[in-house]
Amino acid sequence: MVVRLTACFFWMFPLALEAKLTYIAIRLPLKGEQAAPGAPWPLPRTWTKSTTRLMVDPTNFRFTSSMTYCDIVTSAFDRYYRILQLEKTSSLSGPEQVMTSLSVDIADKTCPGYPDPNMNESYNLTIGSTSRLTSATVWGALRGLETFSQLIYKEEEGHQLFVNKTQIIDQPRFHYRGIMLDTARHFLPMPILLKNLDAMAYNKFNVFHWHIVDDQSFPYESVEFPTLTEKGAYGPKLIYTQENVKHVIDEARLRGIRVIPEFDTPGHTQSWGKAFRSLLTPCWEGGKPGVAKPNFHGAYEIMDPSRDSTFTFMEKFIGEVVKVFPDQYLHLGMDESYPACWKSSPNITSFMKENNISTYVQLMELYVTKVLDIVERTNKSYVIWQDPIEDGTKVS
Repeated sequence: MVVRLTACFFWMFPLALEAKLTYIAIRLPLKGEQAAPGAPWPLPRTWTKSTTRLMVDPTNFRFTSSMTYCDIVTSAFDRYYRILQLEKTSSLSGPEQVMTSLSVDIADKTCPGYPDPNMNESYNLTIGSTSRLTSATVWGALRGLETFSQLIYKEEEGHQLFVNKTQIIDQPRFHYRGIMLDTARHFLPMPILLKNLDAMAYNKFNVFHWHIVDDQSFPYESVEFPTLTEKGAYGPKLIYTQENVKHVIDEARLRGIRVIPEFDTPGHTQSWGKAFRSLLTPCWEGGKPGVAKPNFHGAYEIMDPSRDSTFTFMEKFIGEVVKVFPDQYLHLGMDESYPACWKSSPNITSFMKENNISTYVQLMELYVTKVLDIVERTNKSYVIWQDPIEDGTKVS
């Protein structure tokens, strides 16, 4: 059966534009069984459950911990209190025992700065006559608190909350569990970003890969180069200020989520060129520079590796970024750097001859090496897409 659906979308631009998308798809039944009430997600490593249940009274329930001096712990308690309070409940009645508290015991009493690639997210959770969550670090406690919130359920008919007696021993299978959001092609307002952080926490994701700039726009507010934002953003209100970025990083930290920004070069940089055209390579067509050739290249695109000023700029810009984003890793993109523009440019051809560069893979390697060296001098680590490696570029 073919079903036709029509939906309207209003994008967040200075002027609201109406766009209609029509989906045509064959409807197929989804395979699988619906999880029972009180089932945690993702499935824990070890989950021993009982049919014996306890009642939960949100108004009288308390989390207890000796680490109430740590904002990560106290903010988590506040979040899960609020989640419990969202449920409308009636006065307690029934034979079940009432669960009044959950003791949260964390071995490492340090209140950490930011989550890192090697953070310990393991935890043990026991729900019973005495209920206790134990973990090595606060990061494990966050995951355990999320699991606890998922164990609580309400019967289809009724207004009381229950949790079954349970024993869980859990740790993540993968250290990196990420979500990428592209805020360059489609600007996302701050409330939407923060809601995504909540959604990530509910699903125990721990890396927000922020694809913050691209060809289409440059919404990141640069302190070192403010015109990048002024000329590259969709509009003056469609930017992420330094305060906005810090707020996202801080909120992510409270949920045990790392923030890895992506500033993609040498391709995907047309928004950079709106403020600094000299960064980009003038593409040639018909014997003239700065002329687009449809299906091959734009008028100006892909960073110009023949200019020392390109790398001077990148050193200053990367120097700013690594101070703003505390994570050990910086994503540098390096994908989809098509050489058509370089091939069209007599300036690039002359540069290659003067420097004994015979292929565009070698030219890309020169750019990649210089930018990676800049990052390494900051004592940060880098991430890139696989494209240069697949093309034969040597990446140390």
